[in-house]
Amino acid sequence: MKSFFEPDRQTVEDHFQECFDYPGRTVKWEARKLRKDGTIVWVREKGNAVYLKKRRVLLVACEDITEQKRAEEAAVRSENELRDVIKLVPAFVWTATPDRAIDFVNERWQIFTGLMTMDKILGWNWISVLHPDDLSRAGGAWRAAIENREPMEAETRVRGADGEYRWWYCRNAPLRNEFGNIVKWYGIGVDIDDRKRAESLLAGEKRILDMVAKGESLAEILDGLCRLVEEQAVGVLASVLLVDGDRLRHGSAPSIPKAYTDVIDGALIGPTAGSCGTAAYRGEQVIVDDIATDPLWVDYRHLALPHSLHACWSTPVVSSQGKVIATFAMYYREPRTQSARSGGH
Repeated sequence: MKSFFEPDRQTVEDHFQECFDYPGRTVKWEARKLRKDGTIVWVREKGNAVYLKKRRVLLVACEDITEQKRAEEAAVRSENELRDVIKLVPAFVWTATPDRAIDFVNERWQIFTGLMTMDKILGWNWISVLHPDDLSRAGGAWRAAIENREPMEAETRVRGADGEYRWWYCRNAPLRNEFGNIVKWYGIGVDIDDRKRAESLLAGEKRILDMVAKGESLAEILDGLCRLVEEQAVGVLASVLLVDGDRLRHGSAPSIPKAYTDVIDGALIGPTAGSCGTAAYRGEQVIVDDIATDPLWVDYRHLALPHSLHACWSTPVVSSQGKVIATFAMYYREPRTQSARSGGH
């Protein structure tokens, strides 16, 4: 018994006692032994207590499993290292069964989507975070990959825990066994939202320049500008008001209710004239996070709130001579706090 490694000695003694308590029963265990040179080896033993000349004798068969144990420990280390890498990699990572049911997602995927329990993710539940307009295309590409047994890739919008959608590039590839059968699908998703926004911005700028080159009206050009901003900034309703003496006149507001734009058309410029009138008066940006409570909107909030306009950030447009000629405003349908601004929206 002294040859056994100290942490395993009591366990082996318990197995020896079990052999004596139940003669004829074969008991198996694994333990570490100390060699004379101080090295440790793993053994797998089988013990059986038998009667010889009316005495109980313990017969033990011993097998050296040191290499097997080392291989198992190496496999565990590799698996732990892989999990650490998967946890830290700045991408979505997932696996799926051959019949296309998701059976694992990494922590980044869970944190981004806010789906922190696996029952909300596994199988086909993950499609709940895809943009409704992308469901058919992305889901179809995934089904086609399964049927064709080939890798697939797609660009799709995924809803984050904050309710906002971001563009992700996703790719799935199959793992096959020696017979060519798919035993697993592996997938990765990379955030490409900045790239998609840049592409959209360039395309929008080109549209605006084309409109100018074709000599289209100021109203049409301003509408194009507002729509471009709305494409880039989630939840924004853009507006342009033109300075006309001491008043602001409607320039463009394609997504804001006409009943509101009509009633503020011709509003006075002044020190407490909402976001736009005050921005034109001060010649500097005015950010109002909550129209319902901000003192700049005392005389105007009753006009904005019925149309679900709850925040307004306005910036003056200044000519080359330093004169304010217009204001550009971004309205939101909910209060927009400092933390939301810090998030880049």
